[in-house]
Amino acid sequence: MLKIKPFKQSYGMCGAASMKMVMDYYGIIHSEKYWAMKIANKIDPKTGKIILFNGLSDKKMLRIAKSLGFKGVWKEEALISELRKYISKNIPVIVNWYSPEQGGHFSVVVGFEKNNILLADPHFGKIKKMLTDDFKDKWFDFIGPPAKKNLLVRPIVVWYK
Repeated sequence: MLKIKPFKQSYGMCGAASMKMVMDYYGIIHSEKYWAMKIANKIDPKTGKIILFNGLSDKKMLRIAKSLGFKGVWKEEALISELRKYISKNIPVIVNWYSPEQGGHFSVVVGFEKNNILLADPHFGKIKKMLTDDFKDKWFDFIGPPAKKNLLVRPIVVWYK
């Protein structure tokens, strides 16, 4: 299992919290709010609060990582074998999946144990163990309203030095 310190997200901040966990892993330490401000595409000028996230914030995460000198990839239709490959190289993977607690949700894959996938789940702020087959059934998200045209299947974002 990768040595990623779980982080409990603020409301609606699973993307920023996942980015924080991965960047902390690579030694680039900033707050959840810092990463949220980088990922957000609209900020209330009066309050400074994030009022809208880009529906494809995982792609924006990758652009930010690349601007910091990382290499990486965003893709759909990833396979469990690809997740295992990255983990075997000590590279964390951010997955976009459908969580019963959150709906569309980002978490960080940190390892595998037998038939289980291990996720640093920012909703709980701890490592979540899930049967890999159950995870595969939930590994999707929608960009916008739930409709086939808005469906993302098995999306991942990965960056590394």
